[in-house]
Amino acid sequence: MSTSLPFLPLAPQCGRCKKKENLMRCARCKVMLYCSQEHQKYDYSDHKHACSAVDKKQRLLDHEEEKLRAEPGDGLFMPANPFENSVGLFWGVWGTRDYMRARFGLVDALGDVNTYDAVRKQLVHARDMLRLCRSDNLGIRDLVPSLLLRLNRDQECYDFIKWWCTTGQDSHYDWANMDLGYLDIQNANAFEPIAGLVHGFKDLGMMNALALLKIKLLLDLVALKNSTDVPTLRVIPRGVFDAIRSHLPRSPIITQDNAMLERDDHSTEIRNLEEQVCQLYSHIHKQNPYCWRLLLYPGAFLEKDERPGMYSRGSFEEAQIVLGYSHDAWIETPGARAVIKAQYEGR
Repeated sequence: MSTSLPFLPLAPQCGRCKKKENLMRCARCKVMLYCSQEHQKYDYSDHKHACSAVDKKQRLLDHEEEKLRAEPGDGLFMPANPFENSVGLFWGVWGTRDYMRARFGLVDALGDVNTYDAVRKQLVHARDMLRLCRSDNLGIRDLVPSLLLRLNRDQECYDFIKWWCTTGQDSHYDWANMDLGYLDIQNANAFEPIAGLVHGFKDLGMMNALALLKIKLLLDLVALKNSTDVPTLRVIPRGVFDAIRSHLPRSPIITQDNAMLERDDHSTEIRNLEEQVCQLYSHIHKQNPYCWRLLLYPGAFLEKDERPGMYSRGSFEEAQIVLGYSHDAWIETPGARAVIKAQYEGR
């Protein structure tokens, strides 16, 4: 396996020239940045539609939140101030549904801006929606792992996936009991076998994100291995050598593990990850036979106007929705789709 192209993480930058210093914020959408008014003016024709959509959805959300906070309650079906009295149970309270739909609409609109600030804001809204509605009737959980990967928060991504694939799949878990742990897994071993996560049916969105995370880790370790095999690097002082190698990995799961960075032999982890990626590829293909083909050859099917409003398990429409959420994360991980392509062409 070859190493991938240099990683270019999502970062705050001018929407026109990609400059990263002395940035000003679009006053309307508040998630697009520019280095100057001139560049903001030049970019207006490209940005105006997404900017207007975010502004419109934010105004609608503000309106729905104001109504909900002013709700006096009826003592039976609708509690007063559900933001205090119904946390975790939204959607089960009918009067909260317009608010939740409006907030989901804002998250969706922010995705069209597609900047670091927009992705970060999507994540803030998505996580708070899960706090308000633990059972996640709107399926916002399928978006969260890809957002975390795009922000290079890989450990949080793995912990999130593991919770939903374990506790979140427990038929005895009481979603209405606020005393139970919720999304409380921390620092789980992202290199561990996947058997406990793929047993039975799992959300396609979770499995898709798990495959990307495992591939990212695999590519990082291959890059470290290849650096060790370069004779010219081996003659430089060990401290300099380790400093160079520390910049090769992309995932903070590896960059923050000094023992792993300093070790020369990662062959065991590489073999294990290769096996896990193969297993995930096969599992996802069985779960949805359209997923990998759509990732490799998306055409216009991942554009928002082409995405369906509903889907059935294993359908082309399910693959459209899941990859619509995760496609940018795959693109922003150079080499990841090549791993899938090798699997796809080898079947």
